[in-house]
Amino acid sequence: MRRMAATGFVVAVLAVAAALGWTLPSRLVQYVDANFRQGRLYDLNAEERFRLNLLLDEAKRMAAIDKPIAINEPYRRNRVNVYIVRTGLDPHGAIAQGNAAFSSRDDILLIDSSYFQVGNERVLMDSPSESTQALLSTWRVYTYFVLLHELGHRAYQNTLPWWHIANSALHADPAQETAADEFAIKTLLQLYELDQKQAARSVRVMPAPVSTFIDMSGEPVGPGCRLVDHLGTAFALLSEEVLDHAFPLLSAGPTHPAFLKRMVSILGQLGDLSDVRANSDARRSLSLNKAIVSSAQNLMDLHPTEISFDSPVEYVLLDGESLYYFEFGVDAPTQVSVAQLKPNASLYVHNQERPVKRAQIQYAWMNSDGTFTAYRRDGTLTVFRRNGEMVAQVSLAGKLGDRSCVNEMLVPAMPTRYAYILSCEKGALEARLFENGSLRSIVPLQHLGPKERASDGANVVQITIGYRGDVGLYLRDGKDTELIESNQDLSQRSTRRVSDAPDPFQDTFKGKRVPFKSYLYAPAARASSGAVSGAAGRTYYFEGAALFKNLSLMRLDDGGSVTVGHYALSEGLDMERLHQVLPIREYRFISDSEVIVNLDETGTFLVNIDTGKIVPVSHQYFSRREQLIANTKGSWLLYRKYGTRVLYIPSGGEPR
Repeated sequence: MRRMAATGFVVAVLAVAAALGWTLPSRLVQYVDANFRQGRLYDLNAEERFRLNLLLDEAKRMAAIDKPIAINEPYRRNRVNVYIVRTGLDPHGAIAQGNAAFSSRDDILLIDSSYFQVGNERVLMDSPSESTQALLSTWRVYTYFVLLHELGHRAYQNTLPWWHIANSALHADPAQETAADEFAIKTLLQLYELDQKQAARSVRVMPAPVSTFIDMSGEPVGPGCRLVDHLGTAFALLSEEVLDHAFPLLSAGPTHPAFLKRMVSILGQLGDLSDVRANSDARRSLSLNKAIVSSAQNLMDLHPTEISFDSPVEYVLLDGESLYYFEFGVDAPTQVSVAQLKPNASLYVHNQERPVKRAQIQYAWMNSDGTFTAYRRDGTLTVFRRNGEMVAQVSLAGKLGDRSCVNEMLVPAMPTRYAYILSCEKGALEARLFENGSLRSIVPLQHLGPKERASDGANVVQITIGYRGDVGLYLRDGKDTELIESNQDLSQRSTRRVSDAPDPFQDTFKGKRVPFKSYLYAPAARASSGAVSGAAGRTYYFEGAALFKNLSLMRLDDGGSVTVGHYALSEGLDMERLHQVLPIREYRFISDSEVIVNLDETGTFLVNIDTGKIVPVSHQYFSRREQLIANTKGSWLLYRKYGTRVLYIPSGGEPR
C-alpha cells in the first residue's frame, strides 16, 4: 500500500509540473550543459561571434523564428540554443566529427567545430594571405550553408529525438533534407544581396569573391554566381581531398543523401538560378565543380567502408580476413576484422595519440608466410609476426648503391613472397630481391635482357609489377622497346619486341632525371594451379588531351595500337589534339583486370583492361603518400600514409 501511495504521489507531482509547463531536462539538454561546464565548446572571439550573429539574425527573419538565438551559452527554454562542439574532446558524444544536427524538441542546434577551424586558421576570421583567405572564404560559406540547413529543419519543424541525433542519417526524410537545402540556398542568396546593398558596412556577412566572373553587361555579378564561386569551390575542394578532411563521406541509411551525392544535387540547384544560366564563367566553373564532385562520388559508388581514426596511423595492410594498422612508434600492428567492415557505413577507431610525431615506416608489406616486413626511414628492414615478435632485422643504410638514381620500393598489391628495392650502382639500375623479408640477391636489371644486349647501352626505362607479383621490364635502345617478362624471383620468362611503343617520359625528382611510367604492363593470366599461362603479357598506354580530361586506353598488339576504351569529359574537340601520349605517374592493380591509374594532370581512374571501361575516381592524381593495398579476394584499401581515414572497398563493387 505504501509503495502504491508513493507511486501515486509521484504521478500527481508530474501531472502538476506538466500543467505548469515544467519538464525534466532531456538527455540532450544534460549533454549540452555538460559540454558548457567542461569546456568542450569552441571558443568564439568577438569578431567571429559578431559575424555569426549577423548570419543568424538574417536566418531568424527568413525562418520566422520569434525567439532569440544564443551561441554556446547554458541551455534556456524559449530560445534557440546553438552549440559548436569540439567533438575531438568527446568522441562518444551526441554528434561525430564533421556532423551537425538539429532537435526541434529542445530547440538545440549542434555543429562540430571542424566547420569553424581549419588547422590553425579560424574560418570566420580574415587572413592577410591571399591564398589562405581564398580557402577561408569558400569554407566560411560552406559553414554558413550547414548552419542554415539545420535551421531550415526548424523552419519546417522537422523533429529529431535525442537518441537519433548521433545516427540522424538513419531517420531523416529525403524530402525534408531537400527542403532544408533549399532554405539554406535561399537565405545565402539574400545575404549576398544584402551585402551588395550595404557595401559600406565595415564587416560583411559574406566573404569577397574568390574568382572573377565577368558580366557582359558590366553590372556586378548576381548572388547566384557568387554562391557558385564560394559553395561550388568548397564542394570541389572537399571532393578532391576525400582522405584528408574531417567530414563524413557516407550515409548510414537509405533515406539521407550521402555527403557527395548531396553536393551533386545542390550544384544542380545552383545551375537553375537565372543569373548563373546567364553567365558563361559561372556555368563553366559549375561544370568543373560537378565533374570533380562526380569523380569522387564514383569512388563512393564502389560501396566502401569509411574507417576513421582518432589519431594518425603510419601504415595500413590487408589480407583476406583482417585489416592491420601501424601506430606511430609501435612495432606491432593492431588488427581489425574485415567482418566488421560493412559497405556504405563508417567505423570509428578510437586509437591513442602517440608521442612519436615523425613517421618511421616508409614502406610495409605482408609476406606470403604471414609475417610483416617494415622498411624504416633509417634504412632498417624488420620482419616480425602479427603479435609484434621480431623475426629478423637488417640495416640497409649505406647498402643501396651510389644514389645515382632514385631509390624505390616495389611491392605487389597483395601479400607476397617477393618485394624489390630499386637502386643504382655506378649508374646501372639494380633490384635487391627480398624473399619473405630477407635479402636474397642483387640483380642488375640490364642483365635480364638477351645476352647480346647486356652491354650495348640499352636503357631500362620502366620496371613494373603486376597484381600477383609478376615483373615486367622495359628496355629502350634508340627507337626500339623490348618487354622482358620475368617470374617473381626475377628469373627471365620471355622477351619480345614491343612495336609502336611511345617514347618514354622523363621527370625530375629531387634534382635527378627519373622516368615516368609510360607503359602499363598486364601479366598473362594465371591458371587455377597458379602457373602462368603460355600467353604473353600485354602492354597498354594512354593518349588524349589532359587539360580536357579526354583519354583513350590503347593496347600494343603485333599489328600496332588498338583502342580498348575511351573516356571523355569534353566532347567535340579537335581529334588531332587527342593523340598526345599521357604520362602515367603511378598505377596499381587491384585484381587481374582492374587497375587504378594516376595520369598526372589528367586525374586518377579505375580502368578495366578487359572491358575497356574507364571511370574517374579523382580529378587529380594521387600523391606519393596515397596507398593502394589489395588482397587475394579482390578487396582493397585506399588511404593516405600518416592520415586518419581509410577506405575499404569490397570486391565486386563497380561504379555506375
